[in-house]
Amino acid sequence: MTGKAGSGKTTFLHQVKEDGLKQLVVVAPTGVAAINAGGMTIHSFFQLPLGVHLPDSRRSDQQSHGVSRKKVQLMRSLDLLVIDEISMVRADLLDAIDATLRYRRRDSRPFGGVQLLMIGDLHQLPPVAKSEEWELLKDDYDTPFFFSSQALKNSDYVSLELKHIYRQSDAKFIELLNKVRDNQLDADTLRILNSRYVANFRPKSDEGYITLTATNAVANDINTRNLAQLGGKSRTFAAQIEGEFPPSAYPTEETLEFKVGAQVMFIKNDTESGKRYFNGKIGRITGFFDEFISVRCPDDSSDITVAQAEWQNIRYSLNEETKEVEEQVLGLFVQYPLKLAWAITIHKSQGLTFDRAIIDAQAAFAHGQVYVALSRCRSFEGIVLRSPIKSLSVKTDLVVKNFSEEMERHTPSAEQIREARRELQQQLVAELFDFDAAHQNLQQLYSLYVQHHNTLTAEAAKLVHELAERAATDLFVITDRFHPQLVDYLREETMPESNQPLQERVRKAAVYFTERIAGIMQEARTIPTTTDNKAVRDVVVAQLVALQEALFVKKACFEACSTGFVAQAYQRAKVRAALEFAAQPVTAIARSPSAIPKDSPHPELYRQLLDYRDEMADKNNIAPHEVLPNATVRELVTCLPTGKKLLDVSGIGKARWRRYSQDISEIIVRYCSENKLPTNQQRKAKPLARASETKSLSFTMFQAGKSIEQIATERELTTGTIEGHLAHFVASGQLDISKIIDLDKVAVISAFFTSNPSATSTEAKTHFGEKYTYSELKMVLAHLQQPRPSRHR
Repeated sequence: MTGKAGSGKTTFLHQVKEDGLKQLVVVAPTGVAAINAGGMTIHSFFQLPLGVHLPDSRRSDQQSHGVSRKKVQLMRSLDLLVIDEISMVRADLLDAIDATLRYRRRDSRPFGGVQLLMIGDLHQLPPVAKSEEWELLKDDYDTPFFFSSQALKNSDYVSLELKHIYRQSDAKFIELLNKVRDNQLDADTLRILNSRYVANFRPKSDEGYITLTATNAVANDINTRNLAQLGGKSRTFAAQIEGEFPPSAYPTEETLEFKVGAQVMFIKNDTESGKRYFNGKIGRITGFFDEFISVRCPDDSSDITVAQAEWQNIRYSLNEETKEVEEQVLGLFVQYPLKLAWAITIHKSQGLTFDRAIIDAQAAFAHGQVYVALSRCRSFEGIVLRSPIKSLSVKTDLVVKNFSEEMERHTPSAEQIREARRELQQQLVAELFDFDAAHQNLQQLYSLYVQHHNTLTAEAAKLVHELAERAATDLFVITDRFHPQLVDYLREETMPESNQPLQERVRKAAVYFTERIAGIMQEARTIPTTTDNKAVRDVVVAQLVALQEALFVKKACFEACSTGFVAQAYQRAKVRAALEFAAQPVTAIARSPSAIPKDSPHPELYRQLLDYRDEMADKNNIAPHEVLPNATVRELVTCLPTGKKLLDVSGIGKARWRRYSQDISEIIVRYCSENKLPTNQQRKAKPLARASETKSLSFTMFQAGKSIEQIATERELTTGTIEGHLAHFVASGQLDISKIIDLDKVAVISAFFTSNPSATSTEAKTHFGEKYTYSELKMVLAHLQQPRPSRHR
């Protein structure tokens, strides 16, 4: 949302905050802008490092910079992100915001699906890109401006402009400003503009003129010189600073030095009902008193008694109970809302309004600075030029001009806005009846239990299969049948919120699905996750948690629609449910029922062997499966072997036999004696060890999002071994090589092997030297072994 200077952008922002219709946060590129907007800086809220944010570094940035669980929950709770002063936000920073939101919200849509409101005027202050920074960015971005952001280019955004100018009422002056802003300055307009040049202008002390300069040095020199020329004693006023308030965000100097007669500017709007002053109002100090300073402004009939004002440095937090976004005050800056105002920089004047201003246009202004300076004044007559303005001084970035013209052509009509609202409601209703996430989670969960049945239990796999069957019958089949009717409902021109036949179906569906989902969730909690292999359990629990989350959120969404579908209520319910679920401990979601299989012939012996295993594991500081794997315990309980017969049991080799055979034999003999059972019962043929199982586990962990290094660490294997496991699935076509190796590397290595079909990885290593690792070469070889689809069916 843009608008010319004085069109009410800041007022609109504060109104959006006060309305409180959405969960929102406000951020801005600088500390002062953030304080003025009542928000936080972009870098602080998103915990982004300063400097350049290159596309290939963003994901590692997300993972390397610690973000608290509460901050992640806050990001996931947002309906709306407001970025003020967007003209100063660089494209790479906006893309870093996008990457952070997508990663933290686990949502691949631009900005993680958060509604984004950008406010600013591109014809005012531009983003800063130092030459060395732009050298790094130029290959990825057309311009430094926010509209070159890749995320924004992928967004179907709309442009809105506030047209009415509140600061100026003179139509001719507004027209002149527009010509400066839009780079349409002709000779006649320049002549009119330079009619405000007055050589050696010296205003009277009570006229309230402020000089706008290009640099801080000039502004400070003018203020210091004028203060020194005043007679009388100076007074200093130190700010009270409480809590956290960084110096970069101070709204005025920490220590103010004033004299009676000093020209000052108010830097804050009056919060009292009388609205006696506003941000940018000029006056002169008439006296000092115990608790206040008196100021007389031009055209006022009485003094203004000015008390100290308070600025807050805030951060956003999420209320754990209400799930509402709240502002938490971190620090206070208490000071008189005044500053010396014989001069101010054009940069710091942005957003202010003056009745009279002297503009120093001799310096080489940046793009937009002449426009900012001229547009600070309420009237053309209030402007005095210290030097004539040359046409070259009025710089408007052509890129900005072209983008602004493009925006005007894409301003939405009322009908387009209504259609966008209808499309959103249609999308949300379709999402309500979409169980794809739960379906996929169930399939993956069942696949895990089948793949790892040796470390998990066959009984558990059976329970997952039964759960999947119930979900298919109660949920998936029902929604599949309803889908054609839903499509018909959503084709209608009526808004879904106003479509009564659809609303009736939604209400009935809410009752049905809420009950069915609750039953399936209850059943899912009974699925055992016990295994002696921690890596397997971590993957299984993660998948079970993902299933429970999908069901928990879906149930909450249907509950929110029990009286009908309302888009805002649906979205709020979805966000709150995700937050509530995230707050639950994993143990409450994926419990580990008894580790003893129901079909065990000797449950008590099974328990005794598990107790022994745990004792040995604790004593030797090793994992339980390193003492006795689950499959071994099951076989011991079935066959009751002792002595040398233990060597026939799967998982017991000579080393394990020497270490544990005496203890295990004693436990089994004692149990058999107490229960009058024979030892060394006939056993089934020892199954062949499955080499594929260890590969499958690595593949499953990789699919679950773990890196090769993480898998190697957790499984206590080398990275080379894990890469070998994954190469198996690359060769079979089950794993896309691009998830492991950059496709540019794949292309170069593939070209070598294609040209040298009999070459080995060793020969390839000799050819490429240190350019590629052995693992990369072997992975590409596996990729080239993939079965190619036949030309004939």
